[in-house]
Amino acid sequence: MDKMIDFMYLLDRMFPANNDSSWPAFSSLDDDTFTHVEPFFDKILPLISENREIFFEIENVNDQIKFLKKLSYTDTQAFVETAIEAYFSSNFIHMHLNDGQPKLFPNVRILPEINYDLFLPFLDWKNGK
Repeated sequence: MDKMIDFMYLLDRMFPANNDSSWPAFSSLDDDTFTHVEPFFDKILPLISENREIFFEIENVNDQIKFLKKLSYTDTQAFVETAIEAYFSSNFIHMHLNDGQPKLFPNVRILPEINYDLFLPFLDWKNGK
């Protein structure tokens, strides 16, 4: 369990709660958001565990990430990109960014799946054409 705390510590440092603007910390988002970064648990955690004293002496989260990149650039970069994508694609953050409006299409859709023959007339109607 201690290892999970270290992992969530890093995610919460990357995405801290901000009470003034009501932005949540990463750890307070739903479990679905965490499942996106979970595959990196076994890649990032050993880097932290093996260098625990040095890692936790670093005060700035950006410097912590730079330190991890020195140890394993590819894994750390992929982790950071996935964490950013997971955080900003969570429903709560999406609604916060859009003044409380839910996602128009809450399910993931690949663009080729959209039937543009149906969608384009709708856009024309919506735009008053």
